[in-house]
Amino acid sequence: MLPSVGFKVPRFRVNGLWELTGSLGGGSFGAVYSARQLLTGEEVAIKIERAESKYKPAVLPYEGAVYHQLQGCFGIPELHWSGREKDANIIVTTMLGPNLESLRRFCCGRFTLKTVVMLADQMLSRVESVHSRGLLSRDLKPDNFAMGRGKWSNLLCLFDFGLAKLYVNPVTGEHIQFRQGKEGLGAPRYASVNVHLGYEQGRRDDLESLVFIFIYFLKGRLPWQGFFAPSIPDKLKRIGEMKSLDHEAIRTALEGCPPEFRAWLEYCRGLEFAQQPDYEYLRGLLRGIMDGNGWEFDSVWDWSEGVETETGNILPECYKIQ
Repeated sequence: MLPSVGFKVPRFRVNGLWELTGSLGGGSFGAVYSARQLLTGEEVAIKIERAESKYKPAVLPYEGAVYHQLQGCFGIPELHWSGREKDANIIVTTMLGPNLESLRRFCCGRFTLKTVVMLADQMLSRVESVHSRGLLSRDLKPDNFAMGRGKWSNLLCLFDFGLAKLYVNPVTGEHIQFRQGKEGLGAPRYASVNVHLGYEQGRRDDLESLVFIFIYFLKGRLPWQGFFAPSIPDKLKRIGEMKSLDHEAIRTALEGCPPEFRAWLEYCRGLEFAQQPDYEYLRGLLRGIMDGNGWEFDSVWDWSEGVETETGNILPECYKIQ
């Protein structure tokens, strides 16, 4: 039997090499635990799901294959092992630090513009790396970005690829075909407008999701959060309408943001489905914000030791960067 998510974790070993030490959380695709390598003492993260049944398809074997495809990409956790033991599918990856949603809460709900832009620069690089391997994330959100640990504490990492998809045929190299009537995937709060319209996702949609995350970090919320709708489909349709460039909600979202955020959004909306994005153009928008304010990419974050921000923070000592 698999250990249940909770504060007490029974002694449970994976592949004879890793012993579970605690629970890190869980979700629809399984549970995540901390573990240590029995020979070296190295800490790792272990994701476990029950093997496929007639009621629920397996996800982790696919995610393990995606991690394998992404190995060597800077800022993507190392895959130590993936496989099946008894009635469980398992993947073992590098242990990361706090995710960005946790850090946002610890920083009293929002980040300063400088921290947002420094994060945005690394987020763009992570997504570009994923795209360079022929893959789309399709599930970009603050919870799926986390800082590294130790000497890598200033490195932003991207993880959780259960919804990733190849956008090129690995044999022919051809781009996937545009299709309509697709089921929306990913977090609706950050999804591109194309997702709400039922369009096949492409690289442009990952990049559009990023700008909604930037706005969320800077302002602490997005206009389409928390409103009532009679059903989930109605709510998703309404959110899609609010993301239109001429809608008041977008104007509200961008109010108080640097103009480069709107330029980013407009650029993504102008891309064709299979068009190669100009990542350097987007990176240049971020550098323009930094240069215009006289800032440097110095990795001094809102949660760094001794940094004073307008809102302050309640960050635990174990997360602070000295």
